[in-house]
Amino acid sequence: MIVLCILKIFLISLCMQFDLIPMINCTAGIDHTLSKQDVLLIKDTENPKCFTRTLKDFTCFFETTENRTYDFLYKYERGGTKKCEMSIYGTDNGTFLHVCFFPWMDIFLFTETEIEVVDRTKNTSLYNRTVSVEDLCLLEPPFNVSLQPNDIVGKLSVFLDTVKLSPIRPKEYRIRYSSVTLGEKTVEVRKNSFQLPVVPGEEVEVQASVKCVSDSKTHPGHWSAWSKPVVATVPKSADKISLVCFTSDLQHVTCLWNSTKNGAENEYKLFYKMSVRLKQQSETCQRPVPNLKVHPGWDSNP
Repeated sequence: MIVLCILKIFLISLCMQFDLIPMINCTAGIDHTLSKQDVLLIKDTENPKCFTRTLKDFTCFFETTENRTYDFLYKYERGGTKKCEMSIYGTDNGTFLHVCFFPWMDIFLFTETEIEVVDRTKNTSLYNRTVSVEDLCLLEPPFNVSLQPNDIVGKLSVFLDTVKLSPIRPKEYRIRYSSVTLGEKTVEVRKNSFQLPVVPGEEVEVQASVKCVSDSKTHPGHWSAWSKPVVATVPKSADKISLVCFTSDLQHVTCLWNSTKNGAENEYKLFYKMSVRLKQQSETCQRPVPNLKVHPGWDSNP
C-alpha cells in the first residue's frame, strides 16, 4: 500500500504540472466505519448523505425500506463515471443502509463530484446530487471543555481542548449552556476560548460541538456530536457574601466571609488578582480552613 501511495504521489506531481487535476489525497489504512451516531447526526441532510472526517476519507449512504439492488455512480469534472461497490447494513427498525466508502484514489478536494443512485430493478434514478468533499466535514466533538471564573462578575470563561480535533480547515463552535435562571441557551463562536454571560451563584452546565467553517451555502457542513457535559458554580461577587479582608502587619492578609449564605458545609474558593504595580496574575485560594486566605509567597507562619 505504501508503494502505491508513493507511485500515486509521483503521478499526481506529473499531472499537476500539466494542470490536469487540482488536488487528491493519498492514505494507507483508513478505517472505514459508519456508526449509529453518524447516521443520526446527518439524518436530515440530502440523500445520499455524505461526510468526511479527515479529508482523506469520504463516505456516502442512503436508507431504504426494501433490500433492492442499487448502483452508486459518481463522476468528477475531468473523469469518467465510476461505480462504487456498496455495503448493506440492516438497522434496528428493519430498514437497510446502503453505504459507499470511496476508494482513496477517488477522493478529490476542491472538485465537484456528481453522484447518482440508480434503482437497478426499475432502471430509474433514485437520487442525484453534486458535492465537494471539503464542505462535508463531520468532526469528533471537543475532547475536553473546562470552565474557569474571570475578573468580571457574571461571566464564565470557557476553554475547549481542540488538540485532538482533526487539523483541517478553520472551525466554528456551538455552545449549549443552561442554569435555573437562564434556562437553556445556545451560541455559536469562532474561537475555542470565550466568555459566557451567566448568573453569579448559580450552577451552570455546558456542552460544545464543532464543525468546519464552510463558504458553501448549499452544504454548510455538519455539526459534531455534543461533548460530555461539564458543571460549575458561578462565583459570587465579594459584596454578596459580606467579604472583609484586613492585615495587621502588612505581611499577612486574612479574609472572612459569611458562609451561611450558601451553606457552611460547601467547599469555597476565593479568587483574587494582585496589584497592577506587580506582575498581573490571577490566583485561586483553596484552603482547608474555609474563611482563611494567605497570599502565596508570603510568610504563612502565625
